[in-house]
Amino acid sequence: MKRLLTFASALLLLAAAACQEDLEDISQVTKFRVLAVQTEPPEVMPGENTALTVLTADPAGNGRKVLAAGFALPGLITPSTTDVDVEIPYFWALDPAEAIDGIISLGSIGVPEDAVEYLPEDECDEEQPAPLKVTAVILICAGDGLSEVSLLEAFAGFASGMDQESDVTLDLSALCVEAGADEGLTAMKTFTVFNRHPGDPQRNTNPMIDGLMFDEQELPTAAVGGHGVFQCTSADGCRKGVEIQAWLTDESYQQYETEEFCQPKTVDERMYVSWFADGGSFSADRSGSNDPLGPYEVDWIPPREGGSHTIWAVAHDIRGGVSWKIYSVEAIPPK
Repeated sequence: MKRLLTFASALLLLAAAACQEDLEDISQVTKFRVLAVQTEPPEVMPGENTALTVLTADPAGNGRKVLAAGFALPGLITPSTTDVDVEIPYFWALDPAEAIDGIISLGSIGVPEDAVEYLPEDECDEEQPAPLKVTAVILICAGDGLSEVSLLEAFAGFASGMDQESDVTLDLSALCVEAGADEGLTAMKTFTVFNRHPGDPQRNTNPMIDGLMFDEQELPTAAVGGHGVFQCTSADGCRKGVEIQAWLTDESYQQYETEEFCQPKTVDERMYVSWFADGGSFSADRSGSNDPLGPYEVDWIPPREGGSHTIWAVAHDIRGGVSWKIYSVEAIPPK
């Protein structure tokens, strides 16, 4: 699908949507949230596809339906981006998809072969195109009254407004209500289009979590039935921290070339792990490591009453790579 759209239209829309979202403590998941968005691969060439996946959590939703849809536009777009007076040639539609265990696979974004014609010039090398940024804008709706058809109809009205060259100030979350949802969220994910072939060691890959140690025991993921148990010993209930260590795969670490003041520079890939849980708290929202493969360490402090909880470990690199694993844990209060 192609659309002719001004950046001003998209940016005003995004600013309106982002201002509606109510933030909470970043690692404590107590309500409907988006925890991460992944593109696989995180960098593509013109003519290639990248698969878009969203990690959500809805701890108070009692199993209600969660659907996502959206679109993608060329350009680095954020709610605070200032207006750019250019027109862009492509508009990608992301058809509705349903969350399965909190994970939404939105399908692929195909970058046209002729996108290279629109790559800006590299300021350091006029013979090389600079990287092109593409931003996916994703609407995530939650509610038992939702359907793919109703969300498609809501987006059809929105897309017709995008055809106009006048500014669009529609709040995206209003589309969720129109589609029969209880509430909605907006998320964005930017990926890079390079002239780098798949075997190029410069090309970014998503970092991957190799394993997690919970209370000195290796913990399988919830997807394969893993369940960590922690026997609390504090006289004040479950208030003592549980040590968690995450390790990344060997392939997660990369070196790549960049330019600083138009001079080549070799950079060691920097990574970190973000932590989320639907109960208790962490000693830090994110963990770094002197060794790029780990361990990435944090303490999880269970709720005083203990109980069963979900922990999400999300690995990031500074070039936009991301992946995650989900774990189920139980803290047992002292008798």
